[in-house]
Formats: sequence, structure tokens, C-alpha cells
Amino acid sequence: MKQPSMRWLVMAALLCAACGDDDGGATDARAVGDTPPAAAEGQVAVHEVAVGEDLAFRGEALGSIVDVRPDFYQLADSGGDCRFYRHEPSFCGDCFGVCSPGGVCEPFPENLHAGSLHIDGTSEPITLAEDYGYRPSAALPSDLFAPGDAVSLTADGGADVPAFSLAATGTAPIWIDLSEGDSSETGSSPGDNTLALDDTRDLALSWSDPVAGARVRLEIRGSNQAHGQPLDALIVCEADDTGALAVPRSMVEAFPPRSYHSICDGSDCPMSVLVRLTRDRREVDGRVMELEVGARRDFVVVH
Repeated sequence: MKQPSMRWLVMAALLCAACGDDDGGATDARAVGDTPPAAAEGQVAVHEVAVGEDLAFRGEALGSIVDVRPDFYQLADSGGDCRFYRHEPSFCGDCFGVCSPGGVCEPFPENLHAGSLHIDGTSEPITLAEDYGYRPSAALPSDLFAPGDAVSLTADGGADVPAFSLAATGTAPIWIDLSEGDSSETGSSPGDNTLALDDTRDLALSWSDPVAGARVRLEIRGSNQAHGQPLDALIVCEADDTGALAVPRSMVEAFPPRSYHSICDGSDCPMSVLVRLTRDRREVDGRVMELEVGARRDFVVVH
């Protein structure tokens, strides 16, 4: 059995928490209702990404198929469209695997093989090869799709998962005001890519161009104790795109302190994200496969 890299574990943890803990949407997430679907064994995300004070753009396509998808987080609070997760490190002694909150060493999940994954409907065809998760062999263009473009995923089929196909729709980016915070160059002067959490009120985000039929997900990400480990805290909000999301004040207050860092030494300080998305899910041979297509904004959160 292949063992996942620590980089893969962080990605898997974030995807797992972002999908929530509900039971809905088992076969088709185009009609999942008001809550995120349960975590899928197979997850592929195709994103156009805007990041940084100068809004650098890039394309991204990553995926993984595992059995069983690990759950590193415990639900600490929920309200409205949001959930607040915490990770409490446990000690399992000599554990080459995932240490559960109860101190039990669980083996790493097994990477499953579905052959090569082919993504079409993008500005250029993309092939994802399996290598501790699915990823492209070269950098992708920043303009992967236009709003409304049909993006498809076709799996060749492999030793663990048979051939399957999924399709979702390209979305337009969300523009929010991120004019408060620290410069990525100096760490002290006002910058354009930082959001400061205010303990005295709800965090309310709004935008003027909601898209009917799309979903919006906000992930406010904490830090961790060491490189590759799960984050200490994670707020995830997901809802139909109505032009607004609100994080309850109780979750803002409970979020750990997070100062500005341009580079983290020995630990990870990932950017938070806001993504407008569509997704498609299908059950394939008893496991759920998911394609998410979206336009994403990456930014720094300080608290």
C-alpha cells in the first residue's frame, strides 16, 4: 500500500473538513439542499485561483481517491451556514498512521487507482496521473474556463475504481474587499490581501453578483504545530450563492490567535479561501466520486 506524503495529508484533511459531516447528497450534489454533502472517497477540484496583493492568477487541478477518507477534526460549533472545527493533537507512541482523538493509531488510508483522469472543456485538455494523489505533470494556464463552460472529468478506470465520468460548470470569481491587514513584503504596512477578524461582531462578507445555481464556500484556516500536521482550527461555511455569507461572532471569538506571517518557520500557515463552485457527484462501485469546478480567492486571515 502506498503511504501518502505529509503534503497530501494536509490537502486531504482540508478537503474532508470542507465537505462537512452531513449524510445528504450521496449520489448527485447538483441537488444537495442547504448543507454540504458528506465527504467523498474521490475528490477532484479544478480551480481558477487569484492570490496576493497584486492578484496573481493560476490554474489548479488536484485530486485524491482514498479509502477511507480520514477525519482529523472534531466539530466544536455550528450556526447558520458555518461549522467550526478543532483538531486536538493526540499521542499514540510509535504511530505510522493517523492518531485518533482517543489516542488510537489508525493506519493511513489507502490510495485507490482509477487510471488516468482526463479533464476537458478547459482552455486546454488536462490529464491527471496518480502519484500519491492526482496532479498534472506541468503548470496549468490561469484561464482554465469561462463562466458557464461545461467542464468534464473522465476516468480511464484502474485496479480499484472502474471508469466513470462527471461534469460541472465553470463559475465567475467573487470579489470582496480585502483592504485591511499587513503587507506580504513588510508584514507591517497596509496591504490588499488580508482579512482581520473582529471579535466584537459577526464576520459578514457580501458581493454584488450572485450566480443562481452556484454554491459558495468560505474556509478560514488556522495554523498547526508542525509542518504537514492538521490545522488547529478551521471554519467552513457553505451555502447557495445569494451574494453573502456570515460567520457567527461566537466562532470568530473562539478562533485561535493568528498573527501575520509571510513565511512560517517549522509549521504551516495556509491562506484562507473563498470559492464559488459547482459540483457533480456519482456513486461508482460503492464509492462516491466528486468533481468540483470553481473560481477561488486565496487570502490571509489575522486574528
